[in-house]
Amino acid sequence: LEAIGRQILLFTPEGGQGFDTCLQRILEYQVDAIVIAAATISSRMARLCLDRNVPVVTIGRHLPGVRVHSVRGDGREGGDQAAALMLAGGGRRFGIVTGPSDLTTIIERKAGIFARLEQAIDVDQVVIEDGLLTYEGGYNAALKIMASPDRPDSLICMTDIMALGAMDAIRHELGLKVPEDVAIIGFDDIAESSQASYRLSTIRTPT
Repeated sequence: LEAIGRQILLFTPEGGQGFDTCLQRILEYQVDAIVIAAATISSRMARLCLDRNVPVVTIGRHLPGVRVHSVRGDGREGGDQAAALMLAGGGRRFGIVTGPSDLTTIIERKAGIFARLEQAIDVDQVVIEDGLLTYEGGYNAALKIMASPDRPDSLICMTDIMALGAMDAIRHELGLKVPEDVAIIGFDDIAESSQASYRLSTIRTPT
């Protein structure tokens, strides 16, 4: 970029600051384009960017009804693959550690998971808990799911970091074996998932 006279400015929302507030600061620098890696832009701010002829690209998610570009994997297909793998491994009682219900990545993955599961099991019996997209959240969500009367034999986590928390909870708190007692799969193929202490099955997000 420097070779063509361009520079990169990195902005991170601080504390409880909303991304729209951060975006207003970005626009003060009269930028040529905006790439959003881990936040959600509102319709109002998207229109403001468009009015100023500033193109916006989101990574890893899309925003229905908002005219911005996006680069992302096929979340629905990923969900389908995860569920198919678990069913092929003999899974019949499922739990899902999910994330924010308004995040399109989560919505698409869940849609793919349920579309596949409903071909083989009663999806009304699937136990769902919010893992808050964190290790600790996945840990606590797994304990709640595994406390169900008909304990799941398969756990699908919407991100690897939640899956790692779930795995530790199941092994250390409940004394169960993974995958012998409970099979677990995550999404994103983060570096930690391949560590010897985890060796997590995961759906890789294209990069």
